[in-house]
Amino acid sequence: MQIITGEINGDLIVNQDVLLSGTCNGNIYIEKDGALALEGTCNGIIIIKDLGVATIHGTVNGYIFNLGGELFVYENAIILGGAYHIYGVSQGNVTYLSEEPPSDDEFSE
Repeated sequence: MQIITGEINGDLIVNQDVLLSGTCNGNIYIEKDGALALEGTCNGIIIIKDLGVATIHGTVNGYIFNLGGELFVYENAIILGGAYHIYGVSQGNVTYLSEEPPSDDEFSE
């Protein structure tokens, strides 16, 4: 497991087990077989792709989109933009959308 306690300025690609207790000033993309445990802060969006896993205990100053992975939002988590379930498995304070999954381009800033 990779443990990140400091600050990341830029996007983070997760393709292994990652514990983020620091801060990511960018977007987080969770790839196939990647798993993120967020105990720190993400100042951007989180996109969970097919077979990725996100466990959220910390703060997301943006949105979370589950595009086919697993999303677990715990009650102590703070998500300022909201968490949206497109498809996959989601538990916690998540809004369920019945739309086709958006492309990655739709999330670019």
